Amino acid sequence: MEGTEKEEIGRDEDFGGRIPEAHGRTKEEKETLKKEAAQKKIQNNFEKTELSDDAELMKERERLRKERKDRSAKRLEKRKKEFRKKLYIACGGIAILLLSLLCLIRFKAASPNHIPKQNENSTAESVQLTLVKQLSEEEKTKLESYAKEEGGIELHFLNPEIGEEKIKSEILSLKTDLILGGEEQNVNFLSKLSEEEKIPYLATTFVPKDSLREHSYCLSRSAEDQAVDLSFFAYNEAFRSMGILLPEGKADLLSKEITEAFQELGGVVTVYSYTSEDDFRAKLSELETAGIDILFLEYYNEEANTILAEEHNFTVLLGEDWDRAAFPGDTKLQTNCLLYGKNTKNETVSDSEISEMETSSPEQESISSTQVEEESEATSSADSVLSIVEDEQVGREKDAIAILQIALKNKGKSLMEKLSDLQYQGIDGTYALKAGDYALKGKAVFYEIIDNKRVELS
Repeated sequence: MEGTEKEEIGRDEDFGGRIPEAHGRTKEEKETLKKEAAQKKIQNNFEKTELSDDAELMKERERLRKERKDRSAKRLEKRKKEFRKKLYIACGGIAILLLSLLCLIRFKAASPNHIPKQNENSTAESVQLTLVKQLSEEEKTKLESYAKEEGGIELHFLNPEIGEEKIKSEILSLKTDLILGGEEQNVNFLSKLSEEEKIPYLATTFVPKDSLREHSYCLSRSAEDQAVDLSFFAYNEAFRSMGILLPEGKADLLSKEITEAFQELGGVVTVYSYTSEDDFRAKLSELETAGIDILFLEYYNEEANTILAEEHNFTVLLGEDWDRAAFPGDTKLQTNCLLYGKNTKNETVSDSEISEMETSSPEQESISSTQVEEESEATSSADSVLSIVEDEQVGREKDAIAILQIALKNKGKSLMEKLSDLQYQGIDGTYALKAGDYALKGKAVFYEIIDNKRVELS
């Protein structure tokens, strides 16, 4: 039964006008429309909420941007203030320096009579250098002349045979500023003395690492460097079985390092010992029976010299202790001999070792350049090599004197400060001084003894 028009209108109003075009629809269609309207309302609310969240996020981003911008501005302003402060300090320092320089110039100009002459060297102002080493009179004369070339150094000589107590007494009475040299038997004593008396010590011969102290500099190569030089040379010369002959009780660091290095290359090493009472013919027979093809003799002495006076079926390799004026000289040599030189050849030194080479005097540069020229010609003539060796028997001591002369020109309160980190290109090679360490750098030099003359091996 159909209702009146008023009743139909009333039904539409019951939906509050929320369901459009509901008139004439079934109950199911009305329910569907109602659900769609509800979902649409939920979607609208969700979109409003999402828009609200986006707005909050944008506000937070803007706030963070502003904070970062403020912090950047503050840091920039702080850096500007610091830069201005440093600039003011630098300008003030420069102004004070210029003013001091101006005052100094005026003072010197006003009192010219008080300016010392450049070549004036009084005994009181000279550096006292004490050399502890056995030297011939000719060698002493050469070193004294070399030390006087630029002046400022007074050289004293002490024989190491006088005993440790006498050496100490003489060094202190001479008011020694620097100790130089040292023989094998007293390098440890001199290193200890230099530490006790705070006197710098330049050792011209090898010093064991545990004997090097804070006031000592060794103008030689380390045992590790020497072992590498000797092992590579012997192995590259096709020697595979090495014997090392040492005085009894002399199992030193170098022999241990050579043993390790040569074995790492694939060779075999056997260490033998001897005493002055041994029958050397029996000892030589033992070495030959062992089948070695090269024998290393580290120390120069009369017992070892007897080995060189006879023929053998092995080659003898001599350590740097044999690189001295008396050898080979008139030494009787019946066996093939190779010599490991004290000097080194120039080579490129790494930045970590030498950052900047010191400028040497014209005389020192002349010596260095002459040495390079002579070395380049050495392989072509045994006589030229011999002359070089004879001229450079005190090369390490000359290098030490030149190093001291350079140090005296350096800045520093004490002589130790002036010596530290000093670099020098000398007769025996390139030196990079470091307290308590080894200074000599460069490529090893080996000689073959032919007719009692040294011939450099390329």
